[in-house]
Amino acid sequence: MPTNRKRTVRGRRGPPIDPDQWAYLTDQEPKNKFVRLIRRDKMWLDLWTQHKDAILAEWVTKHPGTRPSFWWKYDAPCELFPNEDDPDGEPWPAPCPRLQVGGSPVEPEPFYCASNFGIPASNLDDDDPALLADPPVWESQAAYLKRHGLLFPGEAKLLKPQAEPANRARRPATKRS
Repeated sequence: MPTNRKRTVRGRRGPPIDPDQWAYLTDQEPKNKFVRLIRRDKMWLDLWTQHKDAILAEWVTKHPGTRPSFWWKYDAPCELFPNEDDPDGEPWPAPCPRLQVGGSPVEPEPFYCASNFGIPASNLDDDDPALLADPPVWESQAAYLKRHGLLFPGEAKLLKPQAEPANRARRPATKRS
């Protein structure tokens, strides 16, 4: 015997992306370790663009004054640098590096700072005695975000006062005899 059934429309449950992809976008350890090997930048950019608002809302409550690595890769403020390969070509965008606030002065290479949370790479030798004696110190992520006006409303109140407001680039300490 036929019955009239009302069709129930249900919303999506849970995150609309794979949990391993979500974990990777939020700098957590994915269960499937091979997710890191996926080298399709467009796929990661698309996922980040779709879900960055939810990711950042969750991130800021857990880690105020910081941003996940994909934010540094895709959303950090950029500067335009001349194209050295083609002087007449379009300038290249590169993330604005965090400021050096102490230590041995280094000549930063800004193109390589997105993968290091805004701390620019340098061409200095890690075994340089001057660098080992006085390693460079970079502004904290919170100071960078505040300087660029990128803190979310209410995020500044969540920041804890820190004894050392900057990141020191150094190797692990060795025992002295």
